[in-house]
Amino acid sequence: MVNPKQIEAVRQGLRSAYQSYDEAFTPYRSQAACRSGCAYCCTHYGRVDITTQEGWRIAEWLRDRPNVLKQRLNRRLAVNLKAQIHGEASDCPFLDKRHQCRIYRLRPFSCRQLYSVRQCGPEPPVMHRSMVALARITVQEIQRLDPKGYSGHISAVLHLLAQRRFRKQYLAGEFAPQEIREFGRTHGLVVNCVVSPPLSSSAPATANRHDT
Repeated sequence: MVNPKQIEAVRQGLRSAYQSYDEAFTPYRSQAACRSGCAYCCTHYGRVDITTQEGWRIAEWLRDRPNVLKQRLNRRLAVNLKAQIHGEASDCPFLDKRHQCRIYRLRPFSCRQLYSVRQCGPEPPVMHRSMVALARITVQEIQRLDPKGYSGHISAVLHLLAQRRFRKQYLAGEFAPQEIREFGRTHGLVVNCVVSPPLSSSAPATANRHDT
């Protein structure tokens, strides 16, 4: 069984990764065109990917919602999952009618990293190259926090976490990717320890930064 201290250590690692990226973004914050209610990244350009541990926090939040809201969000997740299978665009299930994020406090790094120096519209967001490079490094750091977990689209990861057997294995620290191989293949899930193996002592910790 995974020790509660281990889970808290991973969550502390998530908070640290989020904070480090946010601090690096500070010099560019005033250049961002993003405003409250602007949700192009949630409806058009942003692919909301999460790790299993990020999904666990969201699943806990969803579990504690009133039944009516919980059922509505689960229906939206199912629609989102189906659209993702067919490669179709679909609004983030947690976006409300006012284009506000219901899980803003818990939003995953794929959402936290996005911004644009120009207003989004027909063209996709534009970010500084240094922040794009740092985002890639941060994604790997987050995946290394949860080596036996998975990364992929938010609706697919939450679908896995809704399965009792998977939750039991995950909490027990078991690693059985063969059991979800077909689901993972059709839904584009990846194993964290495969895409982001542990750093060797000689591996560089940071990337060179070049702004646009």
